[in-house]
Amino acid sequence: MRRLALAALFLASFGLYLRSMHPAFQLDDSPWTIAACVNLGTQHAPGYPVLTLLGRLAASLPVGSVYFRVNLLAAVLGAGGVVLAAGIASALFPTGAGLAAAVAAGACLAVSRIWWECALSAKGGLYLLNWLLVAGAAAFLIWKGARRGAALAALALGLGAAAHWMTVIWWFPALAAAGRPWDRRRLAVAVVIGALGAGIYLQLPLCAGREPAWGDPVTARDLADTILRRSFLAQAGMRKASLTWLQAGHGLLTPVREGGLAFAFLAFAGCAALWHDRRRALALLLAGPLLTLASVSVLANPVHLSTGQLYLWLSDRFHLPYLGVLAVAAAAGILLLRRAAPTRWVPGVWGLAVLLPLAGGLGRFGTLDHSSDYLGHDYAANLVSGARTPAVLLAEADYQSFPLWGPLAIDGTADGITFVITNPFLDRPAGWRRLARRLPAARGLEEAGGPLRGLPDAASSVRIVALADRLRAAGPVYHLSMCSFGDLRRRLAFRSLLFEVGPPGTTGRPPDAPAVARVFARLRLRGLHGESPPRDEAAWSVLDGYGQLLAMPGHTLFLAGKLEASLAALRAALRLPGRVNRAAELNVIGQACGRLNRYAEAENAFREATRIEPHNLDFWTNVATACAAQGNTEEAMRLFGWVLERNPRHAAARANLAALRARLAGPPPRRSGVPSGIPLP
Repeated sequence: MRRLALAALFLASFGLYLRSMHPAFQLDDSPWTIAACVNLGTQHAPGYPVLTLLGRLAASLPVGSVYFRVNLLAAVLGAGGVVLAAGIASALFPTGAGLAAAVAAGACLAVSRIWWECALSAKGGLYLLNWLLVAGAAAFLIWKGARRGAALAALALGLGAAAHWMTVIWWFPALAAAGRPWDRRRLAVAVVIGALGAGIYLQLPLCAGREPAWGDPVTARDLADTILRRSFLAQAGMRKASLTWLQAGHGLLTPVREGGLAFAFLAFAGCAALWHDRRRALALLLAGPLLTLASVSVLANPVHLSTGQLYLWLSDRFHLPYLGVLAVAAAAGILLLRRAAPTRWVPGVWGLAVLLPLAGGLGRFGTLDHSSDYLGHDYAANLVSGARTPAVLLAEADYQSFPLWGPLAIDGTADGITFVITNPFLDRPAGWRRLARRLPAARGLEEAGGPLRGLPDAASSVRIVALADRLRAAGPVYHLSMCSFGDLRRRLAFRSLLFEVGPPGTTGRPPDAPAVARVFARLRLRGLHGESPPRDEAAWSVLDGYGQLLAMPGHTLFLAGKLEASLAALRAALRLPGRVNRAAELNVIGQACGRLNRYAEAENAFREATRIEPHNLDFWTNVATACAAQGNTEEAMRLFGWVLERNPRHAAARANLAALRARLAGPPPRRSGVPSGIPLP
């Protein structure tokens, strides 16, 4: 009966994930992960060799596309992780009611947001694999005891260390569970077996030179840098204590956020029950996730982010073991409620405990259904379609560049394009060596310190131009930037969704409205028209890219004084269902309307911009100026005063307020409703 129930739970979970799975890839690290699995390349530090090998096996399956196969691995790992949590719970409570409670808690875990989301894409499978290995180690120690389960637990933890570096934290509670006094022989055997499992990291040098390659770990130092994630920990001295506490609180609230109040109540009630009945098992299960939670909060809060929200979103995945343990505890909570409630209330207790969190989870289907999400796939195809080959494509390591690994290293639809990620891959000698193997034009740059030595950070336009000038011998050089800046702006020429970096002395041409319209007429834009836009942060960044490109002609036309055409272009950009830089575009729309003496429209645009950026004093100054232009002097005076209270040196507010006071003190203006001397910014 137990095996049948767990098998049914696996099939139900797997079916749910299969129905909502990404057909290509999610806009996170998944394209990179899939490319590494297919080509046996190196994922980003620490390399994740266990997932790479499993993904390579999945990629060889004779079903669907290569994207589908590797994503399928994540779905299997997600369903397997649910069954493992339910299996641990059923072993702790070996009764019929205990089995029912375990299956119910597992079902609630399966539909929790972050678990479900990770089971849909290749990169999410990494965190589910981490749970399977560390929870498997705990299960061996619980079921078989320290004496018989130590070797299997050590192997699982060793493989876990090669699956994800945070698994190392679980070694400490595992050693504590091995018993006292220490059996040195058993401990030595466990250490050796664990080291053999972690030794799979030696795969990374064997994969050096394959695409994609993070760090290209050929030498012992490069290998150590990759395993220890030194490229990420370079900012170790740049930490915010406030963000640390924010992350810790965010992690502790994982059951409330992911499973709902009912699930959280059952989980914490179950923790209390387990502490009373099975203190040792609970301590073993909880110690690892809580230590992981603490380490995420202390070690991984880069200060360069403007807010903690982006990293909080990323760090949710690190809390999967914590969520899995709480699912085990939730089974204990269900049994506790069942025992405490009167007999006639038992059906209601089951309904409250099971149906409420399950219904809440299934209600997320509309949000988590990615079965028709081709946003990233189409974006990558659209990008490379505008390049003349052979070519060099420069990009920064971000969500707008990661999708390119699809056509470049998986599909083979971008042959002849050399993809160069400028940051952080060219900050180390290994990056230059790897680039020189791919591009003869780059040979000698490492010995010379590279064209980036002594220049600002790798994302700057100066460094991009310097690198482009040295790689132009390999073909046209394109820059993946929808929003050009600085010295780079003068050298860029619009080429579909790419911008070609011209040679020294040339002047680029910004895109005009007809050119952008022609480009968008031939692009594949599935997911952008007539459909709900995606809700994850990475997808928004791609939509931002499209929106910025659409808005560029509007800015160009405004500067040229072609106001009606500018308004048409900017409003077309705003109609894109993405998080375009709406506040900036609305501000330009307001300025164009103001110059056309359509002050009511200008005020509406400025006020909408303030709703997006309520602390932008320039926008509030523009609102006040538009009010003054319509004769609403009382509101204008109030807003000018409000701005100057917050920044007494705000030049535009001071000048426009002075002009308004002069108008009120002097003769009336010659044209009704048009204030003399108050220009709309």
